[in-house]
Amino acid sequence: MQSLSEDGLVCSVGKGASTEEGGKKPELFAFNKNIKYIVVLYLGTLTLLNMGSEPLDSISLPAGFSAYSYRQTLMTMAENIRILMERNDIRKENLAAIVIGMAGIIDPKNGIICNAVHRPNWPHNLNISSDLAEVLEMDVPVYLNNGIAFMGYAELLNLGDAIFGTLVTLYSDKHTGGCVFRKNELINGEHGSMGEFGHMTADPYSERKCICGARGCFEVMVSCERMFEEARRLYKEYPVSPLYTAAKKGTLTYTDIFTASNQGDPFACRLVDEIVIWYGILIRNVILAHDPQIIILRGTYQSAGEYFLDRLRKEVGSSDIFRYRKEIRIIYSNIDDMDAVLLGAGYFVWNKFLNEKFPFC
Repeated sequence: MQSLSEDGLVCSVGKGASTEEGGKKPELFAFNKNIKYIVVLYLGTLTLLNMGSEPLDSISLPAGFSAYSYRQTLMTMAENIRILMERNDIRKENLAAIVIGMAGIIDPKNGIICNAVHRPNWPHNLNISSDLAEVLEMDVPVYLNNGIAFMGYAELLNLGDAIFGTLVTLYSDKHTGGCVFRKNELINGEHGSMGEFGHMTADPYSERKCICGARGCFEVMVSCERMFEEARRLYKEYPVSPLYTAAKKGTLTYTDIFTASNQGDPFACRLVDEIVIWYGILIRNVILAHDPQIIILRGTYQSAGEYFLDRLRKEVGSSDIFRYRKEIRIIYSNIDDMDAVLLGAGYFVWNKFLNEKFPFC
């Protein structure tokens, strides 16, 4: 403990209580969460964390940041990281890592953006980890992965001390993806495609084109826009539905639909039931490919409520092959996106930091 204290990894937090037999009170120690700091970029926001994943400060990048060229992006990130560090008196040697969570096909091992799918003006195979460190003129690790992968680390923490054979997260919002953990280790795959569940084909006969260029991808089949289109097509059949007026005016929200489905409204239930079909197709394929113990739903549908989840569990188990002796748990996440990315990024960096300090563990 003296050695750990001298290294700054732990600090004294006072005395504990004596046992029932009495005796000297024990000295209590805790990991020093302020030994180093982390900067996380996600959704156009730079956030400064301590090693306990506690946000200390943040900067919102310019509104048009998502349309910047690659070089403009690097320079803007570097400038604002320096500002964040200067106003919090963080020296280069106190920065444990910079973490970038973004969408696209990622090679996290080498810090390369293979294909920034949502930034078509960027070339392929960009080594953003080394490029950013070079622009910053700092010898600091820069870790890159999908934001959804860092959310997965947060789910591991949220589930406690359990070690899962396989855990899968499914995320669906404007874009769709997920991640796979085996024995609590993130599986990245060889080509950065692991977890790109949104681009698995759900309906090969659909005319709906995905951003990836294919048709009938899961991402487009469960999009809220598609659900609203269905509502505009069907609302006349449900004149007494509480959704009728909003569907007619085109002002319907997914929260309206979820609320009404949980109250048993036939129109809302019909809209949700179709989404359940596509989710069921995807999850059955995920089960066959990965055989998970637990599947965690994130994004838009994590707020869908009991009706959606109950129908989904029944849909997945509607075939004999998917009725297992040990039930596969399908649950909602209870952490919002930004909190999950920050928590997961902190957890990831803390483990890297400890492994460097104690490689024998």
